[in-house]
Formats: sequence, C-alpha cells, structure tokens
Amino acid sequence: MNKIYYKIALLFFISVQGFGFSNIPIFEKEVIEIDILEDQCVTTGSYYFKNHSEQPINRVLFYPFPVDSNISYPDSIVVFNPQNKEVPFSKTNNGIFFKINITSGSTECYIVKFYQQTSNKKYEYILSTTQFWKRPLASADFVITIPNILSLEYISLHYNRIEELKEGKKYFIHRNNFYPTENLIMEWVRKR
Repeated sequence: MNKIYYKIALLFFISVQGFGFSNIPIFEKEVIEIDILEDQCVTTGSYYFKNHSEQPINRVLFYPFPVDSNISYPDSIVVFNPQNKEVPFSKTNNGIFFKINITSGSTECYIVKFYQQTSNKKYEYILSTTQFWKRPLASADFVITIPNILSLEYISLHYNRIEELKEGKKYFIHRNNFYPTENLIMEWVRKR
C-alpha cells in the first residue's frame, strides 16, 4: 500500500508544485477530527494553505484516501471552500482531485469530510504525503472520538490528553513543526 501512496503523493506534489517554483501555496496547518464508530470512521479535515505571492493561486490538489482490503473507498465525500460552498471533485481509485483558489497574501481553509467503512476495527489516516510539500506543517491537531461501547487499543501518535465524555472519550494530539514520515493508525475493540 505504501508504494501506491508514494506514487499518488508524487502526482500530488507535481499537481501542486507545477513545473516551476513560483506561485506555490504553503500547506501551513491541519486540524483533523476522526469519529470512530464500530465499523466506520468519519473524518473531517480542515487544511490551511497560505499564499505569500502577489498573485492568486489556482491549483488542483490530490487528496489520497487509505484504501486496502481492510478500509474501503469512502461512502460519502464532501469538500468545502473557505466560503463554506461545496467544491466539485474528481474521483480516482485512491483519492480525489479538487481545485483550490487562494487570494494573494491570504491563508485559506479547505475542508474535506468523508465516511469510510473499516472491516477489522482499524483505521489509517495518511500523514506521510506531507513530505512532498518539502516543509513541516506549522501545527497539526487531531481529535479522535470513540464511543463508550468501544475501547481504543492502539494509536500510533502519542496523545497529549484525554477528555472523558458522557458518551465516550476524546483523544487530543497536538504537534508543532510537524513533518511526519508515517501515517496515523488506530485500532479498537468492542467492550464486553
């Protein structure tokens, strides 16, 4: 599966970088919320892109999904622009393409939300493609919510804190200067 991600990430990098180095957005930070259900995860990602140039940036981005024998292609996908309007996208076997427009001197947030079935109570969120931006994210925040009927058995990133809720738990992860080489992986079981 990693070889596929790296090929897609290379395509992603080329689509963002183009063949020159001017007018390139900076992927500045991300805020990711993952709601674990028994056999499904709902992921909402807020992605912040900065434009330092004096010209607007219009680029097509590739957004990869973890798809393998344990995690199916998302059932539902929606992308929102900074004005909270839906953005059209094109599907591929392992992701989607969508266009970003960033005005000069601004930071814009695009939101991607998707529902993905998980057959083995294991989920993977792709982080390693950050490497293709050639710089770390200024910050990354992850909030993982799991209901009381489930127990989170493994998480590949150390969490900063847990919040106990009436209906479950929230795990909070915060990173500065984040330049991941591996993906975020979670595993859970049903409580007896």
